[in-house]
Amino acid sequence: MFNIFKSKTPRLRTDGFYYTNWNDLTFFLFFNKFQLVSYADNSEYKDEQVNIDPIAFREGLREFADVASFEAFEEISRFSIVNDGIEFTFFQPEDFESLQNGVVNEDYYVKWQGRIVDDGLVLSRIDSYLNYSLQRYDSRTTIHNLKFLFAPVQF
Repeated sequence: MFNIFKSKTPRLRTDGFYYTNWNDLTFFLFFNKFQLVSYADNSEYKDEQVNIDPIAFREGLREFADVASFEAFEEISRFSIVNDGIEFTFFQPEDFESLQNGVVNEDYYVKWQGRIVDDGLVLSRIDSYLNYSLQRYDSRTTIHNLKFLFAPVQF
């Protein structure tokens, strides 16, 4: 039977995680009902094969599902959705003192933005940096239209 009331708009899922491979990195994104997103990658383990086993992520997802607030530089951010677009920004510490004291410079960040699609996300990454010659922060898109797949996790 055809349901005329079924939404055609893809929705963000919180019952699993999104992942992708880019160069030698694997990126992971976890979303929860409190409009938070958590980011992880395997940058510390580039030479190791990443096991994308949903069962291995079950406990972490269960814990993250109840997280409603976060501290600066925890690789957690708020996300916003408008229509089928999504955006979230992770602020980076400028130096060790900023990291220790939780001082956030909103000009220094990694931003992901893109759209929600039926079987995942398509995101671009924008990195800000201090342009020493201009003595100001600039940004550039470092990854264009990267496809993230969704891996459901059974609880």
